[in-house]
Formats: sequence, structure tokens, C-alpha cells
Amino acid sequence: MSIWTERLENKNANISGEGSNPPLNPLLSFPFDVRQDITSQYYETGKTSLTQKYFEDIPEQRNVMEFIQEIYFFAVRKKNHMLAWNIMVVVSQLPYKRLGNQASVLALAATRNEHLDIVEIAIRCFENWEDRHACVFLANSSFEERWLQDYAAEVCEYVMEEDSTNVLPKKGYSWEMAKRELFASGNFEGYRSRYCSI
Repeated sequence: MSIWTERLENKNANISGEGSNPPLNPLLSFPFDVRQDITSQYYETGKTSLTQKYFEDIPEQRNVMEFIQEIYFFAVRKKNHMLAWNIMVVVSQLPYKRLGNQASVLALAATRNEHLDIVEIAIRCFENWEDRHACVFLANSSFEERWLQDYAAEVCEYVMEEDSTNVLPKKGYSWEMAKRELFASGNFEGYRSRYCSI
């Protein structure tokens, strides 16, 4: 059994020993070389990192998004900009079909990060995925920074042009409509309350 599998099966273990139920450090689940890689340098977009290779090597039947989300939100809680940036770079370069619908929820949460470069890489996720279903939320997001708003609009237009069905949601597309369309399979429960309020 891999360390990653053990970590997912024993999510509530108290690894750090702090307090009664502290947030876990999901980085402890990585092999040492991957942990070193993700915490020692800022990743460049477009380049394959050791962490990306690690996630690509995990069998497709495993849900890697729960683990990725834990890493991102751990980085946000700890105010670790490098880790948040690095995991979003990895997410932006992995295929949307591999990550599943939960990836768009994470990317949407990252668009609300206090650091504009994290917001930009979150929008880039939608651009790289080229999936109209992933753009449902981005199409209805607004940003205080005009350049981010323009970038998000360009991404939505690009995805609509690339998508053969040309069915990108119009303004006013509600959360409930998106929820029905994207999460009809039932694997969404709990993510709205857990991740969208961040």
C-alpha cells in the first residue's frame, strides 16, 4: 500500500500531534523527493514538475482531486504562497477529464485567493482544460481587477470557439443549474459547503 493510499484511508489520523484535531499536513503523504520539489522552488507554467509526474502516475481509478484540494487549502491556511502556486500550476497542467468536476470547484475557489498571481493561474486552469463544463463557473465570476475580468472573458470566448457544441452558459446561469449539469453523478455533495465558502 502506498503512502498516498494510507493517507487517504486514514484521513483523520493526527499526524502532527498538535491540539485535539489539527489540520493535517498532506505533504507528509508525498515521497521525500516530491515533497522537496514542491516546497523548494516556484514552478514555471508549461514545464512538467516532479509533482505533476507523481500525480500522472497515480492510477486513473484513484480520485486525486481530494488530495490536491487538501494540499491547496493547507497552503492557504498556512499562508504558504509557494505551495498554493505550485499545486495550482500542477492542476492547470493536468487534464480536466483526469481531475473530474471537482477541479472546477477548486479553480473557482482559487480565483478568490488574495494573491493575484494565484487568481491568474486559477483562470489559466480553465483555459488549459478547454472544457465548457469547467467554464460554467468562470463565465459568471466577476473580478475587481479589470485585467483579470478581461482575461476570464477571453478564456470563456476561447473555450466557446473551441467547443464543438458551442453551448457555453449565458450570464445568469445559476449555481443550481450548474450543480445539476456538472454534478448529476452525485459526487458533488459536501464540496459546496466545504470549498466554495473559502
